[in-house]
Amino acid sequence: NTDQYIIIPPGVDQPEIIDQNKARDILGIPKEHFYLLLVSNDFISKGLKPLINSLSLLPENIHLLIAGNDRRTPFQQQAEELNVSSRVLFLGSRRDMKAVYSACDILVHPSTFDTYGMVALEAMSYEKPVIISNSNYCGISYELTNQAILLKNPRDSDEISNSIRIIYSSENYKNELINNGKKFIENKSWYATKTRYTKIYNNIAKYKH
Repeated sequence: NTDQYIIIPPGVDQPEIIDQNKARDILGIPKEHFYLLLVSNDFISKGLKPLINSLSLLPENIHLLIAGNDRRTPFQQQAEELNVSSRVLFLGSRRDMKAVYSACDILVHPSTFDTYGMVALEAMSYEKPVIISNSNYCGISYELTNQAILLKNPRDSDEISNSIRIIYSSENYKNELINNGKKFIENKSWYATKTRYTKIYNNIAKYKH
């Protein structure tokens, strides 16, 4: 009986957002490009392969940042074969994720398995538009409607590239996603999450007496 369960998703607090050009200086990357961002320590399940494929279908000004640690070699080879290796930058594990999020233009998360998808919340808190797999693959997508582009098939490079192109070509739509994302996270603070947990603990405590 699902009525017996209460699901409390993770929270996110409003971070310090760094000026985009300053953030790119911190990362040592050119300012003039349009940057996609993938954040993961599991490149296969989080969709790096179809994302690199999609890069070959997009304008040369669009580059990909990858934050996280996993085996790079097969993906570097893939990028070389597609002639996009100069547009793919592996950042490794970073302690300065505020610079990474601040530097990008879109978070792309074509995951094939994610219990929730915390990176989407984080990107929204940094006022970035999000492209993410639908609720068949990511738990957070059950809550999303107009706050992100939801991928029907995260393995489909054409769908990924088309979704990126829509945001890339429309500043109005990009801003609409950003504003909807900001509204979405208004009640997602860690304080609100703590309050929900406290309420459950207090209710449980009543039954112990």
